[in-house]
Amino acid sequence: YYALQADWLARTGHLRIPDSSLIFSLMEIFQKGGFSTETAVRLAETLFLFLITLTSLWLARGIQNPAFRYSAFGWIFLSPSLFFTVIEFPKMGGALLAVPLAFWFLSKASGEVWACGFLLLAGLFHKAVLPMVGLLILALGFARGSTRNLSWKSRASVGALLAALVLGILYFFFWSDLQRFTGGHPRPGVWSLFLRDSMPFTIKLEILLCHIAFLAVLVRYWRNSLTKSEILIPLSLLVPAWIPLGTEQVLGV
Repeated sequence: YYALQADWLARTGHLRIPDSSLIFSLMEIFQKGGFSTETAVRLAETLFLFLITLTSLWLARGIQNPAFRYSAFGWIFLSPSLFFTVIEFPKMGGALLAVPLAFWFLSKASGEVWACGFLLLAGLFHKAVLPMVGLLILALGFARGSTRNLSWKSRASVGALLAALVLGILYFFFWSDLQRFTGGHPRPGVWSLFLRDSMPFTIKLEILLCHIAFLAVLVRYWRNSLTKSEILIPLSLLVPAWIPLGTEQVLGV
């Protein structure tokens, strides 16, 4: 798909299949530099892998425990899921670059606007990121906004209503896409990956380990932090993986 689009763009000046992603403009720059279509695609993938790894390592420097910090370094360098995503789905690879940058800004004072802004820019590479931005904004509103003064019961009620509203909007405006993703048997995206025979075992194992590590971090944070509502921020980026969008197409996950 990407090589076909890039080749068509280089020869005709427009894409064969309409696609608003910025990745094809990046590939066009490489092609104008004298590189072949295949090399332009590979250069874009390599650039994304390099930048994602670099920014993730930069973010992981803040881990205080040396064992956890070096474990994070090794995981980032060896992640099969990261390689698979960037190589097979370069548009999503470009969008993933915004995730470590968003968390870095969230660690700074008044960095919420910058974090959401980078995620919105990531939507220029892949529109699937946009629902994640909406969920992150909701999480930030609950964790750092005026709602944190409400009781947990009130916040849970408001959160449930807002979540239902977000899901309703997604199903209303993206129904045609969702029908293509679900194939009539909607399942959470994570579960769909586990059921795919073609998915390498190493990626399935990493997904499982990610959830275990994430749960361990949440438990530790809950025990040691006074501002427990901050848990909602990373949790908001995990929620889309459990929305029942599809089984037949990998885009559904």
